[in-house]
Amino acid sequence: MQPTNRDQFTEKAWAAIVRTPELAKEAQQQQIESEHLLQALLEGDGLAVQIFNKAGVDVVRLRDRTSAFINSQAKLTTPSMFCSFGAQSRYLAGSV
Repeated sequence: MQPTNRDQFTEKAWAAIVRTPELAKEAQQQQIESEHLLQALLEGDGLAVQIFNKAGVDVVRLRDRTSAFINSQAKLTTPSMFCSFGAQSRYLAGSV
């Protein structure tokens, strides 16, 4: 179940949540996985990146490995399957 109350999150955390289905769509995947959220959190230089850096994690490698994993997953072959992602993203962004 995807969160719907943006007041419970920081702006950047909410942006990552909204970005998650977009990343799944870009990867031509119907199912949203935790790796899509991780990829969204690793974009830019937000708090998640700072925490990983402080913990000694090689963030560039983590980004690369996350992308590689996402790209290794099954892809859709029918573009019409993506229609629900757009509606969900607009709903989460508050534009519906």
